[in-house]
Amino acid sequence: MLIALVGGLLGIALGFAISESVQWLAGWRTYVTASSIVAAFGVCFAVGVGFGSYPAYRAAQLDPVDALHYE
Repeated sequence: MLIALVGGLLGIALGFAISESVQWLAGWRTYVTASSIVAAFGVCFAVGVGFGSYPAYRAAQLDPVDALHYE
């Protein structure tokens, strides 16, 4: 969950930076709304938790020696 949280915050910061650079370079007006930030962060968090939970669940079902074994 921490990786998803940090990734979401970095994505929001990168989105603001790209929006400002497009506005400065191309002269276009860009708007970053609160709803777009919430939607993007929600998708990032859901994907991070969803794809992180399944491998963790599978590893929890294994014997600890098998889970730490490297092939």
